[in-house]
Amino acid sequence: MTLPRNRFHFVPGRIAQAAALMALSLAGCAVGPTYNAPVAPGDKTLTAQPLPAETASAPVKGGEAQRFVENGTLPSQWWTLFGSPVLNGWVDQAFSQSPTLDLALATLRQNEAQYQAQTGDLYPSLSANAGASRNKSLVTGTSNTAIYNLFDAGVSVRYALDIWGGVASGIRASAAALDAERQNTRAAYLTLAGNVVTASVSLASAEARLKTARQIVETYDDTVKLVQKRFDLGASSRSDVVAIQALAAQAAANVPPLETQAVQARNRLATLIGKAPSAFDITPFDLDALTLPTEIPLTLPSTLVQQRPDIAAAEANLRLASANVGVAVASQFPSLVLSAQYGSQSSTFKNLFDQNIWGVAGNLTAPIFDGGRLSAQKRAAVAAYDAAQARYRSTVLEAFRQVADSLAAIEIDARALAAQQAAYTAAQQNSQLVEKRFKAGSANIIEVRDARLSEGQAQILFVQALASRYADTAALFQALGGNGWPEAMAAAERQNPAAYGLRADDGTQH
Repeated sequence: MTLPRNRFHFVPGRIAQAAALMALSLAGCAVGPTYNAPVAPGDKTLTAQPLPAETASAPVKGGEAQRFVENGTLPSQWWTLFGSPVLNGWVDQAFSQSPTLDLALATLRQNEAQYQAQTGDLYPSLSANAGASRNKSLVTGTSNTAIYNLFDAGVSVRYALDIWGGVASGIRASAAALDAERQNTRAAYLTLAGNVVTASVSLASAEARLKTARQIVETYDDTVKLVQKRFDLGASSRSDVVAIQALAAQAAANVPPLETQAVQARNRLATLIGKAPSAFDITPFDLDALTLPTEIPLTLPSTLVQQRPDIAAAEANLRLASANVGVAVASQFPSLVLSAQYGSQSSTFKNLFDQNIWGVAGNLTAPIFDGGRLSAQKRAAVAAYDAAQARYRSTVLEAFRQVADSLAAIEIDARALAAQQAAYTAAQQNSQLVEKRFKAGSANIIEVRDARLSEGQAQILFVQALASRYADTAALFQALGGNGWPEAMAAAERQNPAAYGLRADDGTQH
């Protein structure tokens, strides 16, 4: 898959790395807290109950047994495991056209620019100035006035020493904010891919159930004609005709809600892809077009923490909060600014550079009384750090819950599909037998009605169970955090690893 080239050039590169090294070199003077990364969880499993080696199976496409693989991994393009070129194409379109990604990427560019602006505080500022004025003033010791011109030109240098590490802490905070936004962008790709897959499955499920509902209506229409004919011949009662007509009407009434679901699923998929519903020319798609992935990775909790972009973003926000404490603490100490000026001054422009002037200065500023503002800012920064710790723990727990739920759903879905497939097969066989008995005159219309109703309901439940297997498998892959960066971003990073802060050998993130 490809994306517009200008979508990835803004991620921090050598400038960011150099700035980070400079920030670290100044960290020795920092008065803020030392950041310690959260300890990886030591749990060996994500589920309370052990999972079987493989799930149950059913003798239908999509009913294959799924095997749980210890320490398994997912490809970065995990949606391709479903084996549908149409689905792959929809994900590609979403990656290239979705306004959700445009928003995430624009926000990432904004944070990268803010980070680069913050790194400028590490360096002295150099500025040039030039001016011309016409003045009137009193001549010293007399009552006379003089009118004269004054021309000046020069350069000035200003440098604020980062004695207490406040600037370095601010840069670390900006870098952490950029890292968090980068992980949020990755999460946007992951979420979009997962939503496209589940929306596609929902569309296929809705279309299949709608098709079944319409077939049930057609069947009832045929039955109504048959019963009416038998009534005309005196072989059935009027109550039989009314009963089957009522059932046919109910079956017809079930169709519009399913049509609504199908339309809404189609429109949602169009929106995810980045198109208006009216511009979405949908390719025929059904559940038979999908292949059920048969290998399900069992990820260690410590691995999950590394893979999930939301956890990585929460950890970056924790670093951000820690750095902000350093900024708040440093603001309570004196600051020293060095400055120097060099230039020339003259009353005539042609002699402007004949005489040089210069000056150097140091300015020490220390807070004495601020009404408790700086102390309150420090307390607020510490409280924000405590909140970031709580959010990190909450994010990790929520991630574990999502994976545990998805793993349980995988196993339960398999048993549910096997049961629904058996029920559907039995309902089909029963309907066929009752139909034969009815034609032979040994079954009444009530039995035919009940058999056909049971078959239709069993078929709809079977389709729902089959769709759940695909949807919950996709939900698990999404809950696992995919596997690294989406291929669309990884390809751009491999082309220029230095610009993305990656190692050129394997493309992994520092």
